[in-house]
Amino acid sequence: METAHRTIMLSDSSKFRRKGFGKICNLEQIDVIITDSGIPQKTANEVEELGIELIIV
Repeated sequence: METAHRTIMLSDSSKFRRKGFGKICNLEQIDVIITDSGIPQKTANEVEELGIELIIV
């Protein structure tokens, strides 16, 4: 990730606001998030406020 031009995360909406087993990176290190339309609007707003491009498919 440190040498990549862009970091893209693909995640279904059920993974937001949940703690996982391990941590890959801080959210601020992500450039683009691709997810489905089930993402809560509040979460979508927070992601975009961080300057992360959010793509909902």
